[in-house]
Amino acid sequence: MERTEKLVLLKEWEDNYKDIINLYDSLYEMYNCSPESKAVKVIFETFEKYTRSVSIIVGDEFDWLEWYIYDNECGKKGLQAKASSWKKERKIKNVKDLLDIIESV
Repeated sequence: MERTEKLVLLKEWEDNYKDIINLYDSLYEMYNCSPESKAVKVIFETFEKYTRSVSIIVGDEFDWLEWYIYDNECGKKGLQAKASSWKKERKIKNVKDLLDIIESV
């Protein structure tokens, strides 16, 4: 898979996550739906399986996708990370930065 195709896939994956978060927020507001509810569990379990599939496709061997989504909040936190081939840490702010670290490890 070409880099441009990987970037498109990662952007679609990120957008899907944001849609899920918006859906969850709406479910919580309308129905007081907790994270432990069956509907929410099914939604997030399905997304986790999707994430594992995307990880395989883009060559993510170190769970960078999960780190990006959950720890770095889709780049909002601007956390830094370092690939073994980089001299210093870099901020990971978007899916391009995410792919850079995946391809550099």
